[in-house]
Amino acid sequence: MDIIAFFVPGFASIPYDIAKWGCGLLWEELRKGKRLSAAGEELYDLVEKEVKQKTGNRLSIDEIAPVCEIIFNAYRLNNKFSLDDIREALNVIGKKCPHEEAEIWKQDFDEEVSRNIFLRAYSQKVDSELIRNTLDDINKKVNQILAEIEKSAFQTRISAEKLLETLKRAMDRQFTLADNYAMEIKPVDSMLLTDIEEKESGREYIANENKTALLEKLKETKREMEPDKPIIPLLMTGEGGIGKTVTMLETAEQLFKEGKPAIYVPLRRLKEKMSLEEFIDAEILRGEETTFDGVWRFCRDKINNASLYLFLDGFNEVRHELKEGLIQEIRRWATYGNIIIIVSSRRTFEEEGCQDNHYQRLCMKRLSWEKVILYLQKRKTKIPAPEKMSEVLGIPLMLKIYTVVERNEKIIEALSRGCSRWRKDLTSPGNLLWDYVQCQIYIANNKSETEAISSMGLITAAEYIAPYLAAKMNESGAYIVDYLTADEWIEKGLNMLADTPSFQQRKKMVSLKYQEPLFSETIITSVNILDYLTHRLNILRLDENEVGNITLSFEHQDFQDVLHYIYIEDSFKFYQETFFEGAFCNARLHYDLVTRMSEMMDEKEIQNLWEDFRSDRSRWGEYGISNIVEIIKRKFHNDLSGVDFTGVDLKNTKLSGVTLAQKERKAIFRKAKISVETFSSEGHSATVDSVSFNNTGAKFVSASYDRLLRIWNSCDGKRLADLEGHTHYVRCAAWSPDGKTIISGGDDTKLIVWDAYAKLELKEDRKQILEHHKGWIYCADWNCDGTQFASGDSNGVICIWNYEYDHPVALHKEIHAHKRNVKSIVWSPTLKGILASGSAVGEIKIWKDGVEELCLDQFLSGVQALSWSPDGKMLAAGVGNALYIWEICLEREKEKEKLTERIETQGHTITKVVWTSDFIAFALDKNLYVLSLNKIYDGDYTWHTQNEYSFETVSGHKSVIQCLAWSAKEQKLITGADDSSIRIWRARNPLWHKEWNCICAIEGSSLPVRCVAWSEDSKSIIAGYDDNVLRKWNIKEAKCCKVLKGHENRVKCVDWSGNYIASGSNDAVVRVWDAETGECIAYMDQHKGAVNCVQWFSDHQRIISGSDDNTLILWKYTTDEKICLQGHDDRVYCVSLSPDERIIVSGSNDRTIRFWNSETGKELKDMRIMPGNGVGHRAQIRAIDWSCREDFPVLASGSNDKTIICWKQDSNKKWKQEKVLTGHDDFVYCLSWQPNSVYLVSGSTDSTLWVWNGETGEKIYHMTAHTNYAHGVDWSLNGDFIASASCDGSIIIWDVRQLPKVSFIRRLVAINGVDLIGCDFTAAEFETEELKKLIQMSGGEI
Repeated sequence: MDIIAFFVPGFASIPYDIAKWGCGLLWEELRKGKRLSAAGEELYDLVEKEVKQKTGNRLSIDEIAPVCEIIFNAYRLNNKFSLDDIREALNVIGKKCPHEEAEIWKQDFDEEVSRNIFLRAYSQKVDSELIRNTLDDINKKVNQILAEIEKSAFQTRISAEKLLETLKRAMDRQFTLADNYAMEIKPVDSMLLTDIEEKESGREYIANENKTALLEKLKETKREMEPDKPIIPLLMTGEGGIGKTVTMLETAEQLFKEGKPAIYVPLRRLKEKMSLEEFIDAEILRGEETTFDGVWRFCRDKINNASLYLFLDGFNEVRHELKEGLIQEIRRWATYGNIIIIVSSRRTFEEEGCQDNHYQRLCMKRLSWEKVILYLQKRKTKIPAPEKMSEVLGIPLMLKIYTVVERNEKIIEALSRGCSRWRKDLTSPGNLLWDYVQCQIYIANNKSETEAISSMGLITAAEYIAPYLAAKMNESGAYIVDYLTADEWIEKGLNMLADTPSFQQRKKMVSLKYQEPLFSETIITSVNILDYLTHRLNILRLDENEVGNITLSFEHQDFQDVLHYIYIEDSFKFYQETFFEGAFCNARLHYDLVTRMSEMMDEKEIQNLWEDFRSDRSRWGEYGISNIVEIIKRKFHNDLSGVDFTGVDLKNTKLSGVTLAQKERKAIFRKAKISVETFSSEGHSATVDSVSFNNTGAKFVSASYDRLLRIWNSCDGKRLADLEGHTHYVRCAAWSPDGKTIISGGDDTKLIVWDAYAKLELKEDRKQILEHHKGWIYCADWNCDGTQFASGDSNGVICIWNYEYDHPVALHKEIHAHKRNVKSIVWSPTLKGILASGSAVGEIKIWKDGVEELCLDQFLSGVQALSWSPDGKMLAAGVGNALYIWEICLEREKEKEKLTERIETQGHTITKVVWTSDFIAFALDKNLYVLSLNKIYDGDYTWHTQNEYSFETVSGHKSVIQCLAWSAKEQKLITGADDSSIRIWRARNPLWHKEWNCICAIEGSSLPVRCVAWSEDSKSIIAGYDDNVLRKWNIKEAKCCKVLKGHENRVKCVDWSGNYIASGSNDAVVRVWDAETGECIAYMDQHKGAVNCVQWFSDHQRIISGSDDNTLILWKYTTDEKICLQGHDDRVYCVSLSPDERIIVSGSNDRTIRFWNSETGKELKDMRIMPGNGVGHRAQIRAIDWSCREDFPVLASGSNDKTIICWKQDSNKKWKQEKVLTGHDDFVYCLSWQPNSVYLVSGSTDSTLWVWNGETGEKIYHMTAHTNYAHGVDWSLNGDFIASASCDGSIIIWDVRQLPKVSFIRRLVAINGVDLIGCDFTAAEFETEELKKLIQMSGGEI
């Protein structure tokens, strides 16, 4: 390798001193040839430029001459041989193999020599001792090269056919080792499931669709290969028993039939202190006269640059400490250009704790229910109800086990009435596996009358020692152990087991049933136990290599997990016995085991477990509490109400987002240890309105009303970075296809382009702010190749921008697309320049290169969500509560669109739609709905007519889901909701996308308060929150005393009259509550949109409400009489009553103020206030209040134009603009007059409040204690206090008895998402005094 080529790639970052050494090494060219070569001159110029740029100095040839002399004289010390001698030796060696092979080794050698001398010369002064050591290193390198070339000389004597035979022998050995007794289903393409029959080999054949999919993926990878470009590894993921190993082996076998070389490697056999390459040479290619390095080089050079297929099976079974090194080797091999790497794992690399996301993804699919039925019919096995077993039996391993368990009725009958531990319930994989073990015991015990097999020996092996071994292996992170270790564990287990009362009792029962000697100790030894586990029961597999080393492993990882659970379950039952110590408390249980345990344990077992566990606190260990709480949360869907945590150390346990208090059940925390982390979360503090994955799916970004964007790890929900720059609600965020850039927009009209790469990798804040939009930015999306993105705003404008990474963004085109509010924008995933947009006025338009091509039907409801099919031929839209599907073909002259489907749903508004290759998912209210395409979609864009559609309903959020994103690579969905929470979902069944599990929940860090109202006695307040509840607060005690539950979305407005409370919510419902009991006594659901305002009449019977549906409803709840007030052209945000309650006044998004007769509901048009001619507000009217002072009949209105206007009527009853109050820096959201006074308080999104003199317009006092939007404000009826509610999660009580002075009294904060009212914290230990106060304030009894 030319020394110049070695330095050029990295020279741009070499500092001045290192540049001198680099030139020194180049001096040989100058000395020999009297001038530099062309490459040398190029490098010399580069050095000159680099040094001058960094130091301002020039570097002359004379300056480097002394350095050159030192280095090249050092070569001539010639303690052993010179550099030329080494090169000559290599030429001689090269005669043993082809010339090009010698060149390869020469190049490798030259690079090593160059790097060695260069680094040594740079790091310290050159002296004779150093040179001698360097030449010793060179000598060792030459000897290594000699040995490697001698070893690789095999390549000169081998043909392509010979190599394939060699690799096939190695693969066949692994096939034998990996053959799974439980599967007995060998996938062969030529056989169909309907043709199942017994063969001579005793095997059954079944078509393997996963193998077909893998072969197609490999062909695709091969087609996309480019010379000298790395090949992205393929990660094949799937649950236990799905057939990853068999699929890999059969795929390798198929490749060999096609003459393609392949190597299969079972990763669980990987040993410590051994690289993967060393392992392949020693264990896989042993005795084959070649090495892995020789194989891939031979494939490259001798078989027309053929690809070597490398199958690495079971990444999740590798010891954790070896995984990172394995990833590094995979990365390195991917750069070789002719090695196609296929890795199998239950989970992704990130989920296994490795930071690598550069891979392709292939998810293994289960068998369809139709194939399961055919298989069971052929096996003459009972077919269970599909709703119970379809998911379980879609796993080939479980299907085979089920046939063994269910096919023999005699076994079932015997086990059911015998002394076995038969679980009977076969609806979970765990129970099915355990009952299979029981069947194996029965079969082995009754196999032959002549064989002396101990029943107790079999039971001891299967029910005690096997679970003990599983626990030991899981604790050590091993899936395979050597014979001596296994024997040692078994011996230790038997010794501990011998004295346990439960074991002795079991022996008595067995001896009575099978007439065995009571103490048959001679046949319960470690040797016999191993024989039972391997040959009799087939639970363990025993392998022996050619040199006599014996290893043991469970036949399948699922068996290891289930048996580990059995050991833990027994530790619950017999926790006082030494044999079971440490089963649960000494390590954090991994996700699969927790899931398995929650499946296998019924509710009563878990309740008993908790009581037993709590009774002996000394056995908890470091992880016991967190493990059991995770199981309970998984089993009871986060409902922990009634759980007794008395004396429990909860410092390392997360309880955020769980239910702790129901009507009759309250969690108890007496003497418990509570930390800040117990109830805390890193989530947003307001609505999450947008989420987007990066290109790998390993990360995602969320945008929130708290003005922040946050970047998260999608595997564990860890927060990676915050992006700060917006000053208002952030409504949209989208990650670029290359993963380097994020765009976001919101109510501040700014579109910000963030450099995500710089933020995450370089820890630098780089962003470009685009301020072209004049309205709120609702949506943004990238085109398919990432060269453009589009943004849409509240004025109906769409902007298309040109993008190139690390270059300024430029506006490409501005389109006045809709009348107002562009709510959704989606680029076609396949056709460049094609864009679809939907608006709040019910329009859907298709654009081509910024020109309108198509306008779909005009809808009465707004279009909230759009999504293209993956091939760009169909478009889905969420309009109101209906899902519409169109076929789009712009090439046609006529009928460019065709409505193919309209699916009606039960709910309010579809907020987001995602269309994937397998399903359509959409968010509706609090739930996510998944519609599998293989039920209604045949792939040719024709939909089968059905009267009803079956949706998979995914529940987990407490409030409306506002955003949704899908990662095909990670096979994950992410949702964000009004309550500031985020959920990450994954389907347990990747074929049907059923059983969606929440694998990570990110709760909000604080709980926004939207509205507040005082009681008539001014001693209590009621407040509405984003977690859908109202909280009643006792002001004197500063304590939450009641939680009112019933709304299904955030509570936006509230009013208190006498003993009754009225509230309105985003769920479009008005509710009436009994203030004492907290019970909902009436509700009205006539509104069609969010309820933004409510107010009582003084008769305590009538309520006026305003809504997003542009209407007001006058409702007498005692008789359910209703009058609908229609007239506004947009959302009604605020409402108030005249002092005599004869007139209703309302403010709207249409900027008008309208007046209504409170008896008839008719609009008083002569009193209407319209904006224009310098009068009125210039933006939406968000707040309105009518002064009740008789001599001061003033109406105040607050607006998004940042002003407050005081209005008075003239002698003709016309409203005149009296005063304009300015002082807020942002939208004015709330107003309240002091009773019988001229003072007015206002709250704004600038986070502050002002007290004004409404008569003079004077500013009285500025209140700045809130840290986020002030959403609600109310003045107490006695005039002494003000309560303000904010998105920062707090309510602040202000003392105004000494106006113009205002005093801060106290801040009221509730723990986010956790109801603690009535929960007993007597004598609990709190990490901080602030935490204690917070829990007490949230309703905890201390």
